Amino acid sequence: MTDLSHHFIYGACTDYLTGASLVDTDDERYRQKLARLLVEEKGYDRAELTARQTIETQFAGQFTVSRIDLVVSCQDRRFMVVRYGPGSLVTRERPAIAAARVLEANYQMPLAVVTNGEDAELLDTATGQVLG
Repeated sequence: MTDLSHHFIYGACTDYLTGASLVDTDDERYRQKLARLLVEEKGYDRAELTARQTIETQFAGQFTVSRIDLVVSCQDRRFMVVRYGPGSLVTRERPAIAAARVLEANYQMPLAVVTNGEDAELLDTATGQVLG
């Protein structure tokens, strides 16, 4: 379960992709805005977006779960992760690239996007370069 103690909770909202009921926070509102943007403005089908993926790792003896907000697919092949977080984009680049590199066991996803809900960067996961 996600710790929401530092979030203002407005109640419940409906997930844009699945119709499931979610806890309504400022962060969740940005995540829903991202999903709508990818479908309504960028032309992706809802079925091409998977929300709330996780990567489980162990580091220095501690078990950690990392969240990927959205994974984008085309022709049943996942090619891009989208990670949202408030604040600086630069601090989110490396975790997003790492997630894109390890989420699929058989290949590395070529793209990652980091966003704070207002600004975004598209990253090449092979080089780490900001593409746009």
